[in-house]
Amino acid sequence: MLNAEPAGLNLSALDARQLRRWFELDLDLVGRVVPVDPLPVYQQAQADDRPDWAAAAVVLAVGLIFSEGRHFDRLDGWTERANGLLAGGRLSSVAKAALGVARLLAGLIGPAALRQVQSQAAQTSAAVLESESDPLQLYFAAIHSHALLMAGDMEPARQCIQDALHLASAAPGAVLPRLYLAGADGMLDALAGDGRRGDVLLRGILEHPLAPRLPPVMLTMARAHRLLCLAKWANAEQLDAEAELLRCAVIPAHNAYQRSYLHFSLGVAALWRGQPAQALAHAGTAIEHGRLARSGSAELVPALLQLQALVDLGRHEQAQACHTEHLAAWQDHGMVALEVSAWVEVARSRLRHGSPEGARRALHAAINAWPTGQPLCDLNRPAGLAERLRAQLLPPRSLPVEGDHQDLPVRVGMLGPLALQVGPRLLTDREWRGRRSKALLKALVVLGGHKVPADALCDLLWPDADGGQARQNLKVALWRLRRAGLARTPGAAEPPAWVVMRHGEVSLVRALCQVDALQFLDTPDDPDTSAGHAALALYCDDFLAGDDSLPWLAPFRQRLRARYRALVCQLAGRDDNSAQQSVALRARLEAITAADPLDEPSHEALMRLCLRAGWPAQAVRAYQRLEHQLRLHLGARPGRALSLLLGEATAAADDTDSPPTQAHR
Repeated sequence: MLNAEPAGLNLSALDARQLRRWFELDLDLVGRVVPVDPLPVYQQAQADDRPDWAAAAVVLAVGLIFSEGRHFDRLDGWTERANGLLAGGRLSSVAKAALGVARLLAGLIGPAALRQVQSQAAQTSAAVLESESDPLQLYFAAIHSHALLMAGDMEPARQCIQDALHLASAAPGAVLPRLYLAGADGMLDALAGDGRRGDVLLRGILEHPLAPRLPPVMLTMARAHRLLCLAKWANAEQLDAEAELLRCAVIPAHNAYQRSYLHFSLGVAALWRGQPAQALAHAGTAIEHGRLARSGSAELVPALLQLQALVDLGRHEQAQACHTEHLAAWQDHGMVALEVSAWVEVARSRLRHGSPEGARRALHAAINAWPTGQPLCDLNRPAGLAERLRAQLLPPRSLPVEGDHQDLPVRVGMLGPLALQVGPRLLTDREWRGRRSKALLKALVVLGGHKVPADALCDLLWPDADGGQARQNLKVALWRLRRAGLARTPGAAEPPAWVVMRHGEVSLVRALCQVDALQFLDTPDDPDTSAGHAALALYCDDFLAGDDSLPWLAPFRQRLRARYRALVCQLAGRDDNSAQQSVALRARLEAITAADPLDEPSHEALMRLCLRAGWPAQAVRAYQRLEHQLRLHLGARPGRALSLLLGEATAAADDTDSPPTQAHR
């Protein structure tokens, strides 16, 4: 815990009036309360039936852990205690509001998903309003706006801050809450502005007349926010000077959370200066310290920077692997801004590597995840980059209403988010003619795409409907699917017959319709190296990644994933891979083993590939990662074949004077 002057106030000794002032972040009381171990304080307050003082112990614990900047997994226990106190219904209105805000802060910085914070925000807002405490309303606005920014809700965050600023002008005595709000406003400008206004706001905190009395965590956060602002416009000398001040504050204190933020900001600056290699190094360091801090946000925010640096370096396969590794976590945590910005980066990468169709699919995934009508966000990039990419990939166009549509190919993308291209036009999710036609297309592909019995489709799509109604539903869905993507102008030409029903069977006509998932499955079991890599190029992502709307999608997704994994391992065992193909295979195998760290065959394929390609140190690291996971989860060790490969890799690494480094555990 933090050291404190012996002359101070013990939290448990505060009277009710003093406790209210402490809850409201009164500068004098916050500075005088001794930051003792909060657990005995909490236990004693519970034993004495003093719920407000127990709540104060929880608030103190969250603040201390945040100040220390490490082992944020300790917040889980304090969050459970907060939940119990809030559910008990015996807190004063001010204690209830302060505890709710502390719980939000714990969720924002800790290992829990950001969605949990968002679900608690409305309840906390009501408690803060009920407390009739201006300081707590300002503090809540600061914490809530941070959560909104992390979720990508830029406009709601801006409105939250603007509303609170009007309240701040009427509460001049609330020094700490006002400064916390100024810090949130500065962060907003760092993320969504040019950083100059944010720099002024944050310097106002750092140079405040009361700065020597302010909590150290407030000053370090303000300096970290300012570093992010400077990343967008300051010269290298200014940036280095500010970074050095932050290093002096956080490194001796072993503050992993702030150190993660330090390297993230420096990485953003490097990215803006066209130094992606430096940005990549800073991103890796930021992720490492985020993991040490046990902070979900400090680990996942720099992951976007890592992806952006890989894209700028032209490492297409590694960028794809990075995106695959982190996408589910961004989605699970509710970090929509990171998810959308990452899809934009994937679109840029695919476009640069000659895959405009794949780029359009990635961009559509970004559009579908982002609030309708808002410009796409492009975190860590110059403003407008995402919208310029949208204009390039999805220019406004209309399909011809006359002429022969039979010459227009239909392409269906399902390895990744669903995409349907009819001629030159790529449909967005909102342009589909009803959900039934979309579900029908998915069912057709899952059932093989050719000569699928109509009864099988009816049973899958409308299991509760009687036979006649199900057949009618199928007829309507087929009619709409065949016309998807075509102009709805009266007199428009008939669509190509790319999906047909004959003799009670429905088929996708392959001469007119290409489906990437079916093309991938058509790959021979033992393809030559060229054909195998061509098949892998189709596999941009899992089948209808993220789509859990229909229960029968998952088994087909697993089938494709198993086929993909087998193909990658098969190709990794070939001797005729080019250097570029070996790099691509390594990235895919690293993504596969990261997703399933107990998969011994994939680890073996990765080690064999690394040995063939002359990367013995990487082979050793792959073994060490597997060994750690097997021991941790199963109490087992890798098999004999892998142990033999380890011996080969260790000897080869020694021969090249590049011994492997110990894997981080």
